[in-house]
Amino acid sequence: MAEREEVLEESRRLRVLMQQTRLRFIESALSTARALCTIAEADAAMGEIAAACQTLERARRAAESAREASRHAQNLPTTLEKQSTRIAERLHRLELLLSLDEQ
Repeated sequence: MAEREEVLEESRRLRVLMQQTRLRFIESALSTARALCTIAEADAAMGEIAAACQTLERARRAAESAREASRHAQNLPTTLEKQSTRIAERLHRLELLLSLDEQ
């Protein structure tokens, strides 16, 4: 009986650790996406369209990583959901800006 309780306790501990780690990963991926958006915006402003497009693609991948991890997260803080939405909007604006610059 005591062994079963130990297994259950370890299982609970690992679930909590997994959730905390997943949240840290989401925060990190969103931060990376924001930083890459800033770099892409600066590249675009300097006329470095090819570099901006490459950086934008990296930002998209970081944002997608955060979204994928969010699908598996439980009790995701509203602030992270809002950050993800703002980044998605920012990526869309950058895509539009760069598509205009390429024409």
